[in-house]
Amino acid sequence: AGASKKKKKKAKKKAKTQFGRLFEAVVGTAGRDEFERATRVSFLSACFGSLEHGAIRKAALRLTSLPLWAHLSEARRAQLLEAYPQLARHWQQQQRRAAEAEALPALAEAACREASGERVEAWTYRCLELLTDLLSQLPTRRFLRAVLVERRVVERLRLGAAYSADGLLRRLVEALASSCAAEINDQTGLAPSRRDAATRRQDGVHALQRACFETLVAPSSGPPPKWAEELAFGSAEACSKRLPAGLLPRAP
Repeated sequence: AGASKKKKKKAKKKAKTQFGRLFEAVVGTAGRDEFERATRVSFLSACFGSLEHGAIRKAALRLTSLPLWAHLSEARRAQLLEAYPQLARHWQQQQRRAAEAEALPALAEAACREASGERVEAWTYRCLELLTDLLSQLPTRRFLRAVLVERRVVERLRLGAAYSADGLLRRLVEALASSCAAEINDQTGLAPSRRDAATRRQDGVHALQRACFETLVAPSSGPPPKWAEELAFGSAEACSKRLPAGLLPRAP
């Protein structure tokens, strides 16, 4: 019985190693044509949909772990690490694994480039579905959402020519936008109280007003645009009612 147990344990460990190698090989594939890109995204979707399996979980969660924050600006990263001191302790140790976290930001960037044209390839739809699915699970949302928000992925997709021309792409982008804007704490999964949510939204409005004043109103040699003046000097409550939540800078 003891020998049989050891044999099973050894086989399980070997399977984990083999899957890890397969995962690394697929993730490292550049995707030379539409078929390869679509296959790669489908593989990632299947993996993230099967996190109950230990070998898959161990390999896949590396793509959505703390090293993702290497793709944030220094100021935003410092703000988040200050808000979550327990993560700050791990940050220095995790930096050496930053290369493992390239795959998902690269996919998001590729989807933005693709959507800038009139038509998109089928893999782009799958990519947006994958990103939306990742934001719907706390283990894969924790570090990914901050990167997508700072890179303005949703806004860039909306500005692309394909957004107006392609109904399916538009629906997928709006589903991604809803997932990004969900009012939950990315680290705990808890929803904020109504008071905290209102405070966070007001902080976002003030940050947007300050940025509007500094970039559009103050430097202007002539009269600034009327809408910029109204935004910069309007009350936070009035501006908050007019602006969609996805446009506001968000506190951690």
